[in-house]
Amino acid sequence: MKSVEYALVNPWATEADVRRHCGHAMEQGFGSVSVAGHWLPLCARMLDSAGIMLATSVNFPFGTAFPVVKAYEAVRAIQFGATKEIAVMMNHGLISAGDMPAVTEEIRLLKYEIFGSSGTRKLLSSSSRLGIIIDAYLGEDDFLRLCQQAMVESVFVQIGTGLSGEVVRPEDVSFAKGVVGDSVELKAAMTEGIDRSFDTGKAAALLKAGATKVVLAADASAVFSKKPGVVRGEMGGV
Repeated sequence: MKSVEYALVNPWATEADVRRHCGHAMEQGFGSVSVAGHWLPLCARMLDSAGIMLATSVNFPFGTAFPVVKAYEAVRAIQFGATKEIAVMMNHGLISAGDMPAVTEEIRLLKYEIFGSSGTRKLLSSSSRLGIIIDAYLGEDDFLRLCQQAMVESVFVQIGTGLSGEVVRPEDVSFAKGVVGDSVELKAAMTEGIDRSFDTGKAAALLKAGATKVVLAADASAVFSKKPGVVRGEMGGV
C-alpha cells in the first residue's frame, strides 16, 4: 500500500471530509496523501506522526493559470507542508497547439521558484520532487514530447488526473516507460470505486507496467457533477 497516493479531488470537500480522508489513508497504510492547498496545514498536523507523505496538485484540474500564479501556489504549498512532492497541472491548450517552448518555460519557472528560492529551499530535502500532470487522453505525439521534456527537466510525470471517466491503461504507462526509462518517476492515476472500493488488480497492473506509484482519486465523481444550489435547483437555473 506504500505505493498508493490517496488524493482527495472533490472541490466541495469539507474539513470533516478531509479528516476522514486522512484517517482512511492511515487505516489502509497508504504511502502518501494529496489534498488541495487549503487543507495542507490540517493534513500536515494529522499525518505528522503517521509516516505518510503529504503532497498536493497545483492548479488542478485545468492547468490554465498564469505560470507565475502556479509558481506562487507551489511555493505556498511547500510552506504549508507539501515539502516532498508538488505536481503541477500542465496547460493542455499549449500542448495541443504544439507550443512546447511555453510549456518548457513554465516548468523552468516552477523549478526556479521552488528550488532556487532560499525561502523554500531550506524547507526541502534532497528527495523533494516537482512533477507534471498530463491528461491520459493526449495524442501520442504530445504525450511523447512531454515525456521527453520531463527527462530533460528531471521532473516526474503523473499520467492522468483520476477524475471520473478518465482511464489510464497499463499500455499508457508502458509507452511512457519506454520513453523515459528509469530516469523519470511515473505515477498513474485511477479512480476510487463506490464505498471506497479499491481495484487492487488494476493498481497492480499499472505498477507492473512501470508506474512507481498509483494515485487513487477519492470523490472523483463530484468534480464535474451538478451540485444543487442557488443557480441550479432552488431557482430552477441551468
